[in-house]
Amino acid sequence: MKKLSRPAKKKAEAPIAPFTGFPKEGIRFLKQLRNHNDREWFLEHKEDYEKFLLEPSRSFVEAMRPYLRKISPHLVIQPKMGGSISRIYRDTRFTNDKSPYKTYVSFLFWDKRGDRVSSPAFYMGLDWTGISMGCGVWQFTKLQRDLFRDRITTSGSAEEFRKMVKAMKKGAKDFELRGKELKRIPRGFDPEHFNADFLMHNGLMASKEEDPSADIHTAKFAARIGKQLLSTKPVFDWIHQLNQSAALRGPAFLERLRDEMD
Repeated sequence: MKKLSRPAKKKAEAPIAPFTGFPKEGIRFLKQLRNHNDREWFLEHKEDYEKFLLEPSRSFVEAMRPYLRKISPHLVIQPKMGGSISRIYRDTRFTNDKSPYKTYVSFLFWDKRGDRVSSPAFYMGLDWTGISMGCGVWQFTKLQRDLFRDRITTSGSAEEFRKMVKAMKKGAKDFELRGKELKRIPRGFDPEHFNADFLMHNGLMASKEEDPSADIHTAKFAARIGKQLLSTKPVFDWIHQLNQSAALRGPAFLERLRDEMD
């Protein structure tokens, strides 16, 4: 009788070291990967990726934990690739660019009360050209978009949205509210409304970019990024409230809203 083999044990992850910055070797690896974006080169230098980028990334996620917990206990903070650390492998199924690897490192901390697409999330990305960071939803679902338009133009909730925008401009001066994609105000809405410009948004993000900075190679980098993301909390809170309203209103709300717009 053939014996059943036991499943192989998963390799235990190494303990996470304190964050001391992203090594210069890691940034150099990303720049070299741009010129050698193929499987053979990557496999030859995979140890460099793991030592100078993946391990510091795990440490960075842990260093962000106390700042993110000040924002919400519901944020997903997973110090692993495929968790809060983006996979380095590109999805090339729907693009003409078949380069197999990303030439940047990015992080995502999303609200587990929803999914990764519609939940407000904090992100940070870096490569040799600089840093990007922010908070929000990149692309609204159709339900979110319809409810967003309703809330920013309805008396009461429209004023609350304007207060949030003002709070962002005061507390997170270097961040810009983005997500505008349309060229015209959607049909049926007042183009003179004080929130009319936001009606052309299909998403809502507070984001900013920075040139490369020396502190990226030091432990102070995580603290600086954490404090800056903390300043975008008003956007996180407002979108969470939007999602709660969407869950409560559901299909009946959408049917009424479409009837009013026709």
